[in-house]
Amino acid sequence: MFTVQQLKYVGSSLASVAADYAINFVCLKLGAPMFWATMISKAGSSLLNYTLNRTQVFAAEGKTISKTSIIRYYILWGVQTLIGSALASFAASLAPNAADWQHVLMRLPIDGAIFCVNYIVQKVWVFKPQEDKGKKE
Repeated sequence: MFTVQQLKYVGSSLASVAADYAINFVCLKLGAPMFWATMISKAGSSLLNYTLNRTQVFAAEGKTISKTSIIRYYILWGVQTLIGSALASFAASLAPNAADWQHVLMRLPIDGAIFCVNYIVQKVWVFKPQEDKGKKE
């Protein structure tokens, strides 16, 4: 089944996705192109996601999360945002006469795939606990 950590990741992600989609929808309603609406919404939800993941999802008792985690997080965020924005923009171009809410729905499969990859990358690279300097494993 699922681990507690995976369930926490889902919860953190759902909170961030809700913020992301709300911001995206507002940006589209204000006339922003899909690419920029997606970039802006990802930027707005990323700080919430980083904070929840660092403090709730990947924090291990007695372990310290590396201070470089925010740099790694935003490297991952930048890559996944560019890929997601480009794919969302491409999907929107396939249906130029669709309503804004339909364009937002087109992001679901794109974001779903990115979600799965991000969990693995965050677990093994972004939020990897620091090893004690005196211990060798």
